[in-house]
Amino acid sequence: MAHKNRSKCPNPTVILSDSSSDSSSQSSESEVESSSSDIESIASPEIKVKRGKEAKKHAKKLAKKGNRGGSRESNKRGMSLRDQCLHIARWIPRGIDMFCSLRDVFCTANLVRQDEAAQDLSEPEDEAVKKERKEMLAHLHDVQEHHKNTFQRIVMLAPHLGTLARGNKKQQRELDQILAEMQEIIGQIHSEDASHLKPFIGRYAAADPDDDGLHPPIYSDHSKSRAKMGMNHPQLAGMLCPIKHIQSYQNEPRKVQAQLQNGEIKVHAGVWPALSYAGNPPGKDFDPGNVQEGFLQGHIYTSPSSALIDDREKTTVRSGNAKLHNMQKVEAEHIAYAFVQARYGISSRDKWSENDGKYSYRDAYYRTIKAIHEAPDSDWAKSLLEWWNNAVFGNKKGVLDFDLSENEDEEDNYALMRKQFAM
Repeated sequence: MAHKNRSKCPNPTVILSDSSSDSSSQSSESEVESSSSDIESIASPEIKVKRGKEAKKHAKKLAKKGNRGGSRESNKRGMSLRDQCLHIARWIPRGIDMFCSLRDVFCTANLVRQDEAAQDLSEPEDEAVKKERKEMLAHLHDVQEHHKNTFQRIVMLAPHLGTLARGNKKQQRELDQILAEMQEIIGQIHSEDASHLKPFIGRYAAADPDDDGLHPPIYSDHSKSRAKMGMNHPQLAGMLCPIKHIQSYQNEPRKVQAQLQNGEIKVHAGVWPALSYAGNPPGKDFDPGNVQEGFLQGHIYTSPSSALIDDREKTTVRSGNAKLHNMQKVEAEHIAYAFVQARYGISSRDKWSENDGKYSYRDAYYRTIKAIHEAPDSDWAKSLLEWWNNAVFGNKKGVLDFDLSENEDEEDNYALMRKQFAM
């Protein structure tokens, strides 16, 4: 509960919905290009990712430039196929796979296509080639399905990559260079979002920032203040505390904070931090007998500017980054990304890193996705996604076919039906 006398549920993080966050990324559409599925035209699994100065320079330029306004149609006409691919790279960590390795994804996809195409050959395949491919696929068994799904989602947004993946040697070289530049952008987005969120995290971490902020306060432009964050801050340490120890922290905060600082209480990705849970302070109402209750509904996912608005007063769709990326609904990957950035945001780290001591953000990210995709209680997972979608888009199913705020004519009964169903 973000505010004592307001709505029951806070609204999810600024990363997905606040219009003040990065608005430079908007997924561009391009026509699907036809290509041959002949095995000779399938790319070699050994994709060499080049990281030359030219690739890095162009990637940084695209990451900073983004989209400086204009309609989706004008961007589509004004961007080359290559730049569209680089543009899509900004969305990959936020909505597809935060720690995506494009080389591995495209390598796996190519191996799978080669294997499928080999089944249709009229003549027997070279046994040595077949054996090598089978061994590589066996090695990738645990991640094969994930890589396939990631590849499909990326190619759906950037069909040009699919064309290049099936192309000739010249197209393969182009693909290698584009993937290298895209990978650079993906890495930059981690740091970019983290650095944009960090200065304001003091307001997000406080349940009611206007009336009762953090004590001691965290100042956005004060480096010494940031050093006192994380386990060094009495309230933030409580948010980073493993949820199973939260009751002890609330009873003896100084003692448990010291145990967190000296490592007596282990902090790793296998235990959910209190910040993940609803309550003021976070995890206040945690029930050890019902660990999923309130999970991923902590107030840190609330935008301070919108937390004061009662859910019943929301008449427009809160979009920001979500709408700009043509995002239709909140999915597990979006929630996991917000969780990781929020956890990093309250830490004492000044620069983005995959690890905070023994805490692995990579493991935490995939564990969060798994907790939703493979939830023991599917009804809980469904209700969690509906909660997030309702908070971000104003509808539990995600984006509506049209913006209801633009169709308020009382004579429009269809609009009225949609409004009533969305309540």
